[in-house]
Amino acid sequence: MEARAYELLVNTRTLDSAQLQSKPLTRAKSHNHPIIMTTRFEPNLVLLDTHGVYIPMLYCSDADEHWAQSVGVDYNDVLTCQAGPDHEWYWEAWQNILDSASIVSDGVTWRLHQNGDLWEVPDGYEFDDDCSIPITPV
Repeated sequence: MEARAYELLVNTRTLDSAQLQSKPLTRAKSHNHPIIMTTRFEPNLVLLDTHGVYIPMLYCSDADEHWAQSVGVDYNDVLTCQAGPDHEWYWEAWQNILDSASIVSDGVTWRLHQNGDLWEVPDGYEFDDDCSIPITPV
């Protein structure tokens, strides 16, 4: 099975760049939340909106400084999200992560998108405003 964006953004926390390029990744086992694995170049559902205000905290729960650097986010924002929704800068930090996190796999850049649910989306995909379902551009 080829690596998916979710797997890459979560699992690169424990892999260096040589390992990341040399072996396929498997489904992350560190999170106990529903994950839908889709085919290559389709959005991946990371966390359901039923997690509510805890989505940022759950997403960042086991992130470390190496992971933050590898996906292009400020580690202080990660620490803020790990502190939970009562932190004064929680939502600002989460927005920074949503705006900055990305990883390139097989020449495709993957980014985070939140419309209630949290998704990892390849560049070029758009969400239908009416139903929050990812659509492929024609």
